[in-house]
Amino acid sequence: MDRKTLYSKRCLIDVRKQPRWMEHYHELVNAVRDIDPSHPYGPTISDQLSDMPTFKSFSGGSPARLDGEYCYRLISVHNLVHFTDERFFRKSKTDIANWNILRRYGGDITWKPLSWFATGKLTGPRGFTWWTPWELDADELLTNAHKIGLPNDFLPDYGAILRCRIQALEPLAMVPTIVHGFDSLIFNATRDESEPDFGITIDLSLPGLGDGVAEIICQPIAVEEVECKPIAISDTERRLNRVWLNSILVELERFYDQQL
Repeated sequence: MDRKTLYSKRCLIDVRKQPRWMEHYHELVNAVRDIDPSHPYGPTISDQLSDMPTFKSFSGGSPARLDGEYCYRLISVHNLVHFTDERFFRKSKTDIANWNILRRYGGDITWKPLSWFATGKLTGPRGFTWWTPWELDADELLTNAHKIGLPNDFLPDYGAILRCRIQALEPLAMVPTIVHGFDSLIFNATRDESEPDFGITIDLSLPGLGDGVAEIICQPIAVEEVECKPIAISDTERRLNRVWLNSILVELERFYDQQL
């Protein structure tokens, strides 16, 4: 199974589910065709689309509405440092050095304010971040990561779990659209007609894959609103819970076929 086939199927599915974003979506499709039609997914394409206002725009989705107390995010230490402003974290330091700062002052168990380590606002490569109300328990991290649509390939060796109170996050949050999920090989578009309160992940832990748990996207959020704890994922853990991207491509195609 090649990614270009998955991309073609995703294009059909996405515009059928969310026709109101078709014009913006086709703008990105045409840009990909001009840049590199042989490789629609990956960091090269995302980097080359990064100057397009449509690709970097947060607008478009409906306001998200969630129940519960917290939303959670799994993030690499590199991105945590790169997409906040410096305090004790330093962009010039290695990932391990910054992770050790988080572990030394934050400990492995207790949630600590992100504002202890960084200043400013937390954002992402496209100006927004992805969150879920599904609790990312560090004791079952790989299983929970697969439930929110992240295979082992996408998980950092050194990272952190973030949490933020829904009360603080919700005013900044939206339901992801096909434009927001355009560069994601694994993305489960909701239907415009259903007027959803949140997006839905693809659960990679299920045989045959299936609908997962709620997800939202969020505008930059003040570090004072975010708590964090360090995580590290060993090669041994990954071998014991083997959900790798190449191993699920056929099942992912079947999942998308069910949407056509």
